[in-house]
Amino acid sequence: MADAKLTALTEDTTPSTSGLLYYVDDPTGSPVSRKATIANVLALGTGKLTPYTNAANFYRHANPTATSRFDALINGTPTSAANSVVTFDTVTNGNVTSITPAATGQLAQMRLYNTTRGDYALIVSATGATVTLDRNVRTLANPWADNDAITNYQTNIGNVDGRYYAELEVTDATLLGKSALMLDVSCRSDTAGDTISLHPFEAAASSKSQNAAALVAALTTTRTVYVSLTSNVIGLGWTGTSITALIIKIEGYVT
Repeated sequence: MADAKLTALTEDTTPSTSGLLYYVDDPTGSPVSRKATIANVLALGTGKLTPYTNAANFYRHANPTATSRFDALINGTPTSAANSVVTFDTVTNGNVTSITPAATGQLAQMRLYNTTRGDYALIVSATGATVTLDRNVRTLANPWADNDAITNYQTNIGNVDGRYYAELEVTDATLLGKSALMLDVSCRSDTAGDTISLHPFEAAASSKSQNAAALVAALTTTRTVYVSLTSNVIGLGWTGTSITALIIKIEGYVT
């Protein structure tokens, strides 16, 4: 409406980067009315933030009904295949939902560490008492074996405020080597107050945590966060055992 005040217009709380903004070019010289996409405005800033559209989730976790920390022992010899399958038992923290991605083809994958062998692999999928990995762990320098200790938790980040941080490794080619990411984090839980948190790949501190909280039970809360990316890794943790949505989408990156 040409005669409507700005304050009278309907607010768009989830604008797309293709949306248009009105601005005045050269206001102190020869002012001219112009339009610009939100994407192009974001890209200005200090010349660092680049919007990035990708239909795939950065990371989406299957409904976690356990804590964000997972610890278990390998039960039997892992399969020797391009994507090794590891069977586990003697779970001492969390359960299989602590390490289960909602789908393949995401922009990042969770690391599964073998603390007995001193290395890790990326989780492709998990179900029941098995986890499928992105590599053949039987052909590593220290082959994975029966009774090895496995975990998604390491002290590279650690824990703070009740959240144990797993590590998400970026695998999308466009995002590799970037210094920071802008992400939309969506949280829904049956318990109000549960939180999903992202953290830089460094020692955990409350001041560095970027949190999305379930403000109301069974309703989704989404928050846009900015998190540093070091060695293509960020931390993911959550509180509670009743989160029913954990979805992270990419908005942009800093080179």
